[in-house]
Amino acid sequence: MQNIQEKKVWSVNGFVMVFINLIMIVAGWRLIAAGVRTEAVGTWIAVVLLSLLYFFSLQGYFLVHPNEAKVCVFLGKYIGSARTNGFFWTNPFAVRKKVSLRIHNFNSETIKVNDARGNPIEIAAVVVWHVLDSSKALFNVQGYENFVAIQSETAIRTLASHYPYDSHDAGQNSLRANPEEISSLLRTQVQERLEVAGVHVDEAR
Repeated sequence: MQNIQEKKVWSVNGFVMVFINLIMIVAGWRLIAAGVRTEAVGTWIAVVLLSLLYFFSLQGYFLVHPNEAKVCVFLGKYIGSARTNGFFWTNPFAVRKKVSLRIHNFNSETIKVNDARGNPIEIAAVVVWHVLDSSKALFNVQGYENFVAIQSETAIRTLASHYPYDSHDAGQNSLRANPEEISSLLRTQVQERLEVAGVHVDEAR
């Protein structure tokens, strides 16, 4: 698998490009007026080329909202992500995909598993997470939100099977008596599984 790391995409302030587009419009009208007067073929070719350049440039505008990233792909190649809030312009031929950087909660379904002693128990967990690397989230896994759900539930099952629900042995942690220690271990295990997706686990319990 190709190792992709998030990087900043090349972009300029959108209002700068608005000003440039206005200049292009004025220049286009001047060329049209000159073409009408002189009927020069070269002038009309310049009008056509300037018009095409103008209409293509309009595709380069995009907005980045708070706690959001725009991942840009050009001809199948990742060229960078925009994370700064605002109005920008970039390569008009680049495809821009939105990735939310907001904090998410995953509430697992109640899972039936056997604890370390083979006793059947029901367990559920809440995982609080957010995307740290937008490129990994988009390109390393198929549907990062679904990936978080599946890997979290797998970690819950694995952890529950390694500890008894209740322990009478001194020094042995149990799911009921040691919730803080178990939560810390769960967070670590979930984080290890979600590292490939560029996801940071804030809390798991």
